[in-house]
Amino acid sequence: MLQGVTSRDYVILRQKYTKPESIEVSVGGVLIQPKKLVEGKQQDLLKNGPICGANRYNIMERTIEFVLTGAPECIVTLEQVNSVQVSLHMDTTIDKFFEGLGEQEIIDKIAALLKIPRDLVRIVGIRKGSVIVDFVIDVKKDENQTSTNVTDVKSDLQDKANQIVKNVEDGNLNLSAPVMSITYQVLEAPKPTAEGKAGEKILEEPKEEVKEEPPVEIKFPTTRNPGKDVPTGGISWINILLIVGGSLSLLAIVAFAIYFVVSNRRKSHVAHHEETSDHNVAIEIPK
Repeated sequence: MLQGVTSRDYVILRQKYTKPESIEVSVGGVLIQPKKLVEGKQQDLLKNGPICGANRYNIMERTIEFVLTGAPECIVTLEQVNSVQVSLHMDTTIDKFFEGLGEQEIIDKIAALLKIPRDLVRIVGIRKGSVIVDFVIDVKKDENQTSTNVTDVKSDLQDKANQIVKNVEDGNLNLSAPVMSITYQVLEAPKPTAEGKAGEKILEEPKEEVKEEPPVEIKFPTTRNPGKDVPTGGISWINILLIVGGSLSLLAIVAFAIYFVVSNRRKSHVAHHEETSDHNVAIEIPK
């Protein structure tokens, strides 16, 4: 909360994390959904005016920006939560992505697949190359706050990541564009051990440095089209057969054409020779 200012004053704060984190921003206990970062497009946290708690997370730079206003009720809370950070690499362009269902399709399909509420799927960024959609899958709030078994939480998050990977491999995710690869990382939040003033959580300091696990990347060279059973990435054996068959057909056509031309030329030559022979007249010279 800002002090010594008016309700119209504001400041944008930026915080950087040393390792990947999943951060939830809330105001008065109400979760504020992040604004997504779209590469190549101008984003402004103040587009609709200074709104308390407006935020965006840069997954590549590991930074979060949020708005703090001078309103007395603007008390912003940043909380590290257990989650899976996922990047979907899709074979399309940003313009085509937004022309279709876009981020709404990602949220709906992932939430339906995992059988979780839609608000647990948060899209934080969309990048070029072709299109990379960065999103976070959170743990249910009650599980995040009450679960004391870190292993169970981590296992549940890993299971969610595995479900997404398997359904992409089987062609069951049915997105509007083929998925070329998936990168995911399970993120564990520090465990609170006590509460400070105003219910503020005090995080447990790790006794030793926790080794950061690298993200897992899985590529799909034969990603399937939605609802179809024909590979779209790489060169499949079907494509090879089509190429070879087409090449043989072309060679057969060229060979037939050459044979036809040569045969006609021979016939023409023979006919011309016979015609010349018919006009040869024997002339007898008197002795």
